[in-house]
Amino acid sequence: GCIGPMMTIVFSMCLADVGALAAYLSLATPRPLSVSDHSALAVLEAIFGAWELVLFASVALQLALCASCWRIYRQLRLTGLYPPGARPMGTSKGERVSVLELVCEAEDASRIAQSCDSP
Repeated sequence: GCIGPMMTIVFSMCLADVGALAAYLSLATPRPLSVSDHSALAVLEAIFGAWELVLFASVALQLALCASCWRIYRQLRLTGLYPPGARPMGTSKGERVSVLELVCEAEDASRIAQSCDSP
């Protein structure tokens, strides 16, 4: 199936956007204000311009996309529809979908979780 790699791509796009926002917030300096104009709107426009607001909106949309894709992926895994031919996980209460599946396949995530659990 292609859903696992799609989740990795969505997650990496989300990380790239959050990284761009973090870089902007750490490196950007506000534009100078005129001496006569100190209204709240002028101060906000000096700190955040149109492109900065587009960056904030992009990060918000990427986070929403990542959360939605994760919820769909998790439900597909629990009902047994992904990977093709899998048994439903929802029949036993102890099984969960690992967050590690955002960056690796389900078998690899379970192997990593088992190696972390064993002493």
